[in-house]
Amino acid sequence: MPALRIPGLVRTMNNVRAQLAAGIPAADVDAFRKHVRQTVDDVEQISRTRMRQPSDLASPSYRAFQFLKHLDLERLPIRPDGAPPPPPLHGFYIANLVSICDGLHDDILKLADALADRGGSRQAPAARPTPGDPRLEALRARLAREAAEAEAICRDGGTSPLNLPIRTRRAWQWARFLARPVNLDVHVATVAAAAAIGRPLLAADRRLHERGVRTLTIRLYHSNTLVGGRVEADTYGLRLHQGLMGAPDAVIEAAVHAAFGERWRMPAVQDYGHSAAFHEVMARLEGVAHGGGADGAAVRTAGQATGQTAAQTAAPMLRLPGSAAGVGAVEHREAERETARKGPGIGAEGDALIRDVDGDAADAWALQAASLRATGRHHDLNASFDRVNRSYFGGMMPRPTLTWNTTFTRRKLGHYDLHTDTVMLSITLDDPKVPGYVVDFVMYHELLHKRLGVHAVNGRRRMHTPEFRKAERRFGEWKRVEKWMRGEAG
Repeated sequence: MPALRIPGLVRTMNNVRAQLAAGIPAADVDAFRKHVRQTVDDVEQISRTRMRQPSDLASPSYRAFQFLKHLDLERLPIRPDGAPPPPPLHGFYIANLVSICDGLHDDILKLADALADRGGSRQAPAARPTPGDPRLEALRARLAREAAEAEAICRDGGTSPLNLPIRTRRAWQWARFLARPVNLDVHVATVAAAAAIGRPLLAADRRLHERGVRTLTIRLYHSNTLVGGRVEADTYGLRLHQGLMGAPDAVIEAAVHAAFGERWRMPAVQDYGHSAAFHEVMARLEGVAHGGGADGAAVRTAGQATGQTAAQTAAPMLRLPGSAAGVGAVEHREAERETARKGPGIGAEGDALIRDVDGDAADAWALQAASLRATGRHHDLNASFDRVNRSYFGGMMPRPTLTWNTTFTRRKLGHYDLHTDTVMLSITLDDPKVPGYVVDFVMYHELLHKRLGVHAVNGRRRMHTPEFRKAERRFGEWKRVEKWMRGEAG
């Protein structure tokens, strides 16, 4: 049965989110609540009329319905009368950058195929690119040019690439990252390795052949999933996460096989997703937007990875009152698996023929944008960090990147990302009704993740250990925070 479709539902959700991010003018609160409730009622009524359930909606529409239905309309961010709305973080667009990067993906695969042909057979082990190969340098120059042009457009528009919509921002990060020396070499080698594994699997896949699929495309990109695959006309599009760049052959093999339906292969890929090598790639990819990475720096292959363990990666989100999990009671379970074999990355860094693209300007924008995103309408994250650092860490905690997120969240209050050293708090807290001690507690909670890291106990990754819980209760306003989390007067 086809999915139930209600046109405009996702657009309504996005408009509501934009209003929440800007703050609802006091005079518009009643109308806002009525609009949200009416939309939810309309969806439920349409579902009943068609003898369906809201859960039968297409996935994006169902997520939009869930967001609107569970929005806490009694705790809205109110903008004082006469106060101007904050400038939108994502109000600036660059046309065609994503599609340009799509074309670059295709050209990277062509180069990977040329390397496989050089090896004598597409089913033979993929040849590694030679540093200085003119085809590589031409691709690198195009990547550098596209990144520089995007930066120039943003500069002319008085904004930063960090403020682009997420898909466009990731396209800019990807182009800028691969324009750096050696990164493209390792990237192409990984695509070549995946193609050498994937094409024989496609040739042997009877189900895909019955659907008329004859061609395989491979994209290594900054996305939300480790492994994915999609049939488009006569092509099977295989997608791998950018963090798998330079991974050991066994991991690339497991990822490609998983994309062809062998889901039992995924644990090996997931384990690598929590490794130091994976997070080093991501740190450098995100680092182009945070001023990170030295000129000419490249990612390391798995054999060159640092000693950071999987237990030192990302901490979970803190949650709002009413969450069944309680205050921050979220734990992730992944075992760390050592990978001794070197992946398809090349060993020598080669000559740094192309330096960072407009690096100084981009780094300056990153610092300015990060500073602006830490200053809320009612609470300043820099001031909160200074209070917490002084009171609980003796003023010795290095300052991470501090930022409010860009969307109103119903439950999640905060997050610490180790590989980008970023503390993010929900703009839900940037409200005059939220006490300052609550903001400081969430800051303290996330900084504890920065201080204590993540530990592996009996093969399970633990963030909220007994040590963490004990330290959490040292917060001076702990009892008041507990009451606030339960929805009681603080």
